[in-house]
Amino acid sequence: MKYLTFFILSVLTASLVASLIGWSIATGYLFLILIAIPLGIIIILACRQHIDTIVMDDRTREIRSFAAHRALEIWVIFGVIEAVAQITKIINNK
Repeated sequence: MKYLTFFILSVLTASLVASLIGWSIATGYLFLILIAIPLGIIIILACRQHIDTIVMDDRTREIRSFAAHRALEIWVIFGVIEAVAQITKIINNK
């Protein structure tokens, strides 16, 4: 599998897990969160094992690592903001 295919599958899996978390918070089925997160991690790790090897130098690896770390930070911040918005929406509706 190419790296781009792995990236697309990872984004789709993360989007599905995030939507399941939002839906479970909105409906009150919090048990679904305990199933969705580990299942998403397992799917991403299984796909990661089938990536073709890419030869790159240390500088390229460092730049990609730094970019991936920043992207992860941004997604976590957006996820927290969305979770707080969903929780306040649920609290205000009750």
